[in-house]
Amino acid sequence: MVWECFYGSMIGYLWPLLEGRNNAIKYVEILEYTLSDVHMELSEMGIDYPVFMQDNSPIHTSKLAGA
Repeated sequence: MVWECFYGSMIGYLWPLLEGRNNAIKYVEILEYTLSDVHMELSEMGIDYPVFMQDNSPIHTSKLAGA
């Protein structure tokens, strides 16, 4: 399984999840590792206020993920 993000017509980071199932801890680690880089790239392209969207998966809405 993999986690990937996209923005506009660009494909962002690809994160392999090679062991077990995804959970809130892994999800937060992915965001900590990738989100600042994505935001920096968007800022360099002149996109200063990106919208971060996710579905209602339990790992996205967990207390650990800040939902």
